[in-house]
Amino acid sequence: MSGLTGAVSDAITLGKRAERISECSGYLRFSEGENRELCLEYASFCKDRCCPMCQRRRSLVLFHQVKNLASEMLKRK
Repeated sequence: MSGLTGAVSDAITLGKRAERISECSGYLRFSEGENRELCLEYASFCKDRCCPMCQRRRSLVLFHQVKNLASEMLKRK
């Protein structure tokens, strides 16, 4: 019996996860920054590790962190 309840629980969890991923970045609010460029002011992301949108944002953040770190290391050389 516990196998059946576990399977049902897993299905519910996966359904909720799929719903979160499908609604990811559905609401974005931008503000006008300096030089009339758009800046992301608020966004609703699901932060799920399997979400393509969240993974893209995460990879961009890591890229900029590594780029800044490498530039600081080259300055100190």
